[in-house]
Amino acid sequence: MPKPEHNNNCQNFFENRIKMFVRVTLISLVVCGLMIGLGYVLDLYFESKPKFLIAGLVLAFPLTQFAVYKYVKKLTDNLSKK
Repeated sequence: MPKPEHNNNCQNFFENRIKMFVRVTLISLVVCGLMIGLGYVLDLYFESKPKFLIAGLVLAFPLTQFAVYKYVKKLTDNLSKK
């Protein structure tokens, strides 16, 4: 008896969970690193420590959430098409 298509999609999703975890972690680290680094450089340039660093940290969270959302949505859309 063939397996239902829904179960195959779930199985594909769970098989790729490690890959997804690593990518989401890398996305988070890269976005946070870029925003905090940019804030640090701007603080050095404008001699305004730590205003831009804190702003970069505050902006990093929603940007990271948006980037992760886009990646996971793309992944789940691809899995649902299979």
